[in-house]
Amino acid sequence: MTDILVEVHLIDGYLNTLSADSSRRVIDGYYQQAFANSGTDSATFNRSMKYYAEDPILMADVYEKVSGRLMKMDQEYSKIDSIRNAGIQDSVRLVTHLQMLASKAHDLILNVPKEAGKLTYGAYRETFITEAGLGSLIGKYTPAAPLVPAVEQLPEKALPPIPMPEQEKTVADSTNMPLTPMKSPLVKPVM
Repeated sequence: MTDILVEVHLIDGYLNTLSADSSRRVIDGYYQQAFANSGTDSATFNRSMKYYAEDPILMADVYEKVSGRLMKMDQEYSKIDSIRNAGIQDSVRLVTHLQMLASKAHDLILNVPKEAGKLTYGAYRETFITEAGLGSLIGKYTPAAPLVPAVEQLPEKALPPIPMPEQEKTVADSTNMPLTPMKSPLVKPVM
């Protein structure tokens, strides 16, 4: 009885999603198929329902099994749907993220705000951390080392002069010099 009731409830749930006209056309075929699968007919099903309805404890036990199986089927289909839809959700999330990045890039190029002062390391650091989504670190983390180490400036007069390279002496034109063959084991004369 549990098997046929599970099928009947699944059929009823599906028919509730259809319009009234469509469900009237297909309802008989679905119920006949369900009865044929369980090896019974509508008259036997009605007698069984009448019998179980007369004993509420027995009917509650049967419906506890039916609802348990339906809930188990629902959980299995939910897992399958979540796996199937995970790719779609990931791609939608990616497209949304890329659109946000494109909008920020557009704003950086075309909607530049007029700055009130100089861009300092601290201001740049705060902007970077905020844009990176790490805004909670702004007040908690401060670098231990000084931002820019102090450099002692030397006076210009104390700097030694920069040595200039000597100019090369020009050699006379060598185009009129006679060519003499060289004797080398690596170079073979061509004749």
